[in-house]
Amino acid sequence: LTESGASALDKVAQALIDRPSLKMTVTGVSDPAAERAAFVQAALDARLMQELKKEAARAGAPAVAASATASPQAPAGAERERLLKAVYRQTDMPDKPRNLIGLAKDIPAAEMESLLKSRIAVSDEGMRELALQRGLVVRDALIAKGLPSERLFIASPKMRAQEASTEAWAPSARLSLTNN
Repeated sequence: LTESGASALDKVAQALIDRPSLKMTVTGVSDPAAERAAFVQAALDARLMQELKKEAARAGAPAVAASATASPQAPAGAERERLLKAVYRQTDMPDKPRNLIGLAKDIPAAEMESLLKSRIAVSDEGMRELALQRGLVVRDALIAKGLPSERLFIASPKMRAQEASTEAWAPSARLSLTNN
């Protein structure tokens, strides 16, 4: 949640607490066209984090320590380049550059990242899952502010149609109220 989103949710939560007869439905929204690049980057970062956890487990770190060493943000710098190389080597790609012997060539990190990103599919199901996660984050934030979960519902996620709006896209969740 952004700072302004959290502030808006504070007001919504207070309004719902003041009116116990109201119930709220939260609908997460995604825009496949506008969010494709960010979705692909997040998927690549998740693969890098997965590789980091595998390496920690191989090194004998306990599962708790392995997950604790993995920060929520993807690694940067030399560690990112090392993880990119490991993921690149493990990924089967017909268009992977090869040397004369047929082994995968060492290529710059930017090229590896570009090739790996080109292999990540952005499906409608993935976009629906992203929208659902947005709705769940908003619902959980409202529950954390003291609203009972019995008054909060999650609707089926929506995908924004390209021609639906000329407004600039911002990740969001729609809130709708019903009265008992």
